[in-house]
Amino acid sequence: MAQDIRLIAFDLDGTLTQHKSPLDAEHRAVLEELSKKYKLLMVGAGTCPRIFKQMGNFPIDIIGNYGMQYAEYDAEAGDLVVKRQEQVSVDRDEMIRRATVIREKYNLWDFAGDTMEFHPSGMLTFPVIGTK
Repeated sequence: MAQDIRLIAFDLDGTLTQHKSPLDAEHRAVLEELSKKYKLLMVGAGTCPRIFKQMGNFPIDIIGNYGMQYAEYDAEAGDLVVKRQEQVSVDRDEMIRRATVIREKYNLWDFAGDTMEFHPSGMLTFPVIGTK
């Protein structure tokens, strides 16, 4: 049975590139070839503009910030346009308390930097080994 595939979604960091490293020529060529037949979508943890820059301004729509941000590539402008950006409020003290409970339970005290990263979107990162 033939499949009607129209969209291919990718993860960037750790899949097509190393964390926050530029997209290499070989992977860019693969994306260019795939884009002739399919709609492409990049999904990542970083902001859409950061991912777009990391990809060398490759023409692709992006879901960023763990799904809290969506941007579309505008071919006429040759740039990315953020279409949706969600933000939620966070009880920072409560989140730090919860991180402390986890660190105590699993003896995760050997880390550098902050016990919790707070992102502008409201998303959190619990860095087991640290932020520095």
